[in-house]
Amino acid sequence: MAHPEPDSPLNCDSGNLLRSGDVRGFQSMARMYTKLAAMPKKN
Repeated sequence: MAHPEPDSPLNCDSGNLLRSGDVRGFQSMARMYTKLAAMPKKN
């Protein structure tokens, strides 16, 4: 995650954001997926 490779992305939307130069959009999407998949859910 520290050095994403936009030419071979696991997530196409993220790769498209990076290729278009939208680093802020990429970071926002990465935060969203981190919250959804890597953080415990609150009750």
